[in-house]
Amino acid sequence: MDVIKRVNECPVPVQLLEGALRAFAALPAEDRDFEGRTLALFRLMDELEIPDGIENRGDMSISIEFRLEALAHLRDSPAYQAWSMRTSNEVIDLIHQDLLAVAAVEPVIGGENQRTVRFDENRFFERVLKISKVGGRAPH
Repeated sequence: MDVIKRVNECPVPVQLLEGALRAFAALPAEDRDFEGRTLALFRLMDELEIPDGIENRGDMSISIEFRLEALAHLRDSPAYQAWSMRTSNEVIDLIHQDLLAVAAVEPVIGGENQRTVRFDENRFFERVLKISKVGGRAPH
């Protein structure tokens, strides 16, 4: 089966996606390679009691990697910047929970060179706007 199809059939629990971001940011720079991230993900899955079947965890870890990569490709978008704040940590931005909620379920698509994955930017941010709640009301 096509990897992108498998990723799109494997939505990620938002708390797992958020935990993955935090776990990756906490890794020393030399451990942020594929192996280090995978080990961090499997430890996180243990903590969150994600079922431990190899295929399930393998699909989940690939889905997380692809979704975070696709999210990273949006980083320079003005819409992304409106929902996030860059930090001194080059690995992690402070991002609104709604971005994570959409990244956890939005379908990924192959990038221009087919070696990367992306979200359809317009569709992604339309979905973010749909799920967002207004935090308050301006006085009349």
